[in-house]
Amino acid sequence: MPFGGTTTIDDVESGQTAAAFGGTTCHVDFIIQPPGSTFGDAIDEWRSKANGKQVIDMGYHMAVTDLREGGTLEELASLPDQGITSYKLFMAYKGALMVDDETLFKTMEVAAETARARDGARRERRRDRRAREEGAGRGTHEPLAATRYDVQEARAATRAS
Repeated sequence: MPFGGTTTIDDVESGQTAAAFGGTTCHVDFIIQPPGSTFGDAIDEWRSKANGKQVIDMGYHMAVTDLREGGTLEELASLPDQGITSYKLFMAYKGALMVDDETLFKTMEVAAETARARDGARRERRRDRRAREEGAGRGTHEPLAATRYDVQEARAATRAS
């Protein structure tokens, strides 16, 4: 990760090789969105660093740094479709990675909407599965009610607040 004018000596291959020898099987890296860059550009840059060098499973977090001249809220909302389901917002490192309050608030709004949409999709899958298992038709209230678990509702509310 580049920070403060420094960069780690390891690349993906050497870092993951060392991690694998230590028993680590998955690496989730931060994609640092450069100022003025879209999220897509940042993803392409980070994936190019790993291309052909991965030795263990790999995923990504998106470090949101620029919603003014870089990424858009629409692009941020589409990141789960690209396998990126978490965001990192730095509240320290002013002048480098720290986000302003507006970026923090807008990103949290997108995360809340995304969580509600994902939980809605989960309910749909559970309802359809239960309807198949019980032979009930879609649209009946019993299978729908049975898929809205209190824990799931609480999780969605907590994630969105």
